[in-house]
Amino acid sequence: MMGNTATDAIRRELARGESLRAAELGTDALGDDVTSADVELIWLTALALARSGAVERAERLAGLPGLDARLSNEPARLRSDMTALRARLIKDRALVADDEAAPGLALRAAEAYAACAEEFGGYYALINAATMFLFAGDGARSEHAAREVLSLTDSLPSPLDYWAQVSKAEAHLLLRDVAGVAQSLREAEETDPGWGMRSTTRKQLQRICEVLGIGVDVLAALRSKRVVHYTGHMFASGPEEHIAEQIRDLLRELDVGAVYGSLACGADLLMAETALALGVEVHAFLPCPVDEFLTQSVIGGGEEWTRRFASVRERAQTVQVEPTRAVPDEVMFAYCDELAMGHAKLRANRLGCEMTQIAMWDGVPSTGLAGTGAAVRRWRGLGGKTEVVPLDRSRFVRAAAADRPEPTDSPTRTRQVRGIVFLDVKGFSQLQEDQLPAFFELVMGALAKVIAGYDSVTYRNTWGDALYLVFATPLSAAQCALAIQRRMATLAEELGWPGLTARIGGHAGPVYDGFDPVCDEPTHYGTHVTRAARIEPRTPPGQVYITSDFAALLALDPECRLRAEYVGRIPTAKAYGAFPMYVLGG
Repeated sequence: MMGNTATDAIRRELARGESLRAAELGTDALGDDVTSADVELIWLTALALARSGAVERAERLAGLPGLDARLSNEPARLRSDMTALRARLIKDRALVADDEAAPGLALRAAEAYAACAEEFGGYYALINAATMFLFAGDGARSEHAAREVLSLTDSLPSPLDYWAQVSKAEAHLLLRDVAGVAQSLREAEETDPGWGMRSTTRKQLQRICEVLGIGVDVLAALRSKRVVHYTGHMFASGPEEHIAEQIRDLLRELDVGAVYGSLACGADLLMAETALALGVEVHAFLPCPVDEFLTQSVIGGGEEWTRRFASVRERAQTVQVEPTRAVPDEVMFAYCDELAMGHAKLRANRLGCEMTQIAMWDGVPSTGLAGTGAAVRRWRGLGGKTEVVPLDRSRFVRAAAADRPEPTDSPTRTRQVRGIVFLDVKGFSQLQEDQLPAFFELVMGALAKVIAGYDSVTYRNTWGDALYLVFATPLSAAQCALAIQRRMATLAEELGWPGLTARIGGHAGPVYDGFDPVCDEPTHYGTHVTRAARIEPRTPPGQVYITSDFAALLALDPECRLRAEYVGRIPTAKAYGAFPMYVLGG
């Protein structure tokens, strides 16, 4: 087994709840020759993928040809871990299945866990078997397994580690022993687990509470950290320590694990610095390239802020930089805020923890698209809660205004956030000449009817077997893309073309609403259109791949009921770059 930097780094990211980052590290370390890679690295990467929701990719890794033969030469612990992971992947399928399929899958998972426990012993697989028997509707086997878990953990030497304690808590919960749950969780807290582990545990126990009809207050001893989106006014100088003290108190009071926002001079950087000093993760988003951002949002505060920006940028967990210029479009700053909110929401959803906004704000509403007041309005409009750190801007020296070009009313210079979809039909180039009329009449005609059902389409184009669609909202783009894939599946059966499938790539971002003088019609163009076009060729036939930014914006939409499963950092066509991708599901 490896005890190298790759496996150590993956374990650290998993402990922090950063399963996406852990999956990326594992995928990079595995490289192209996966079949000969270190077995522990395969297991850890598959585990990271499973925790990030990439069940299909995890299943492929855990089921690699020849892996069982290689596992036979590994220590029992690793063989047990891989066996339990395979059971866990069945469990993951069960937890998202419909009401008809879920009990059967839950029973399969329970029996797989039970077999793992019988072969290798230990409480971990057994407690999962107990829970899945409950979800399968077999209360008697659930309670029997839970009592076995308590017997096993009671025989372990004290003090118990985190996993043993939370397994005891889960067993007590399955037996409806509320006092036992609270005691075990208090002892688990004393082991000081990583906040990602704690959040994952709480999410699992909450699901059991729902099934048993037990209030989640029984889990109060297991603290759950929050994810925060932050926003605030720019300033050059003022009573910083007073504001920093309020930020410190609030981050501690809310028990924050990660903050998401930008890095402008004044409130943004003060939040980021304070969070880093407390050991809180910082994930930053810039609405434009670094040089422009410095000019627009940092340098005006003075030279010291430029130094502080560089320091925070170096220490932040992630910094996502928009590649296109922001000026003169206010929409780019609003888009940046929405990405920060959306990625924070994705993280909170993944960990099953709460999300809050912290605004360092003077309380003055904003009517514009961007700025602190606009960010507060946007978050509250989504039903979110905002904690306000009062900021009296009369006590601060304002940052010098950047030299911004005047906005223009020209439609060719205005960007709007749009949902963008590109589609390509697999096998079109193999059709014979006499098959083309049927293809355009039957296949493209059927897809046209699907698209016609969406009033939010702002642009459509086709060439050969390809489609390019633009939608007013990311959600409508996602819904239409899935509807097209469903129609393609039925068309293949109706027409007797078993190989008829489509690749669909999607992205959401600011694009220009312009006019095409050649075609004499409205059109859309810009860097984000190009990014969407580069995704489709890398999408497996029959699926819809979307960028992480698209997934983040969907996470913000209260009407969205779609699932986005992480698939990894995927290189795009024509060497356009590698981006984190999700596969979209209904």
